[in-house]
Amino acid sequence: MDIIELAKNFGKEIQKTNEYLNLVEAKKNNDNDQELSNLIGEYNLLKFDIGRLLADYQDKQEKIDQKNAKLKEIYDKMMKNPNMIAFNEASDKVNNMMNKINKILIAAVNGEDLTFDFEINESNCGGGGCENCCGCQ
Repeated sequence: MDIIELAKNFGKEIQKTNEYLNLVEAKKNNDNDQELSNLIGEYNLLKFDIGRLLADYQDKQEKIDQKNAKLKEIYDKMMKNPNMIAFNEASDKVNNMMNKINKILIAAVNGEDLTFDFEINESNCGGGGCENCCGCQ
């Protein structure tokens, strides 16, 4: 089996994980949430309006401030939407899983010891000691 087939098989296995399945479900819920869709549409229109107003900044500062306040209000509502919260959480879990997989694959390519714990923590440390460190964030 060549590396491309292995990658395809690996991709199929990723699609079977709970993290990935939860992301697909969260995306479906987002896509079917009319209120969230309306908020996103309104957000994008306001963002576009702000871009146009910025072209004539000095004369339109008050309008820009009003639009920015409304933009923030809509963004806050979007981010508090239960489907958006679930989507972001599911997306974070898939990203964490992929970061762990990437660290393992990079370590393998670099001929490193693969017996240590590759858990990802909040500082993005892959474990295995600081000698292999790319720098904590």
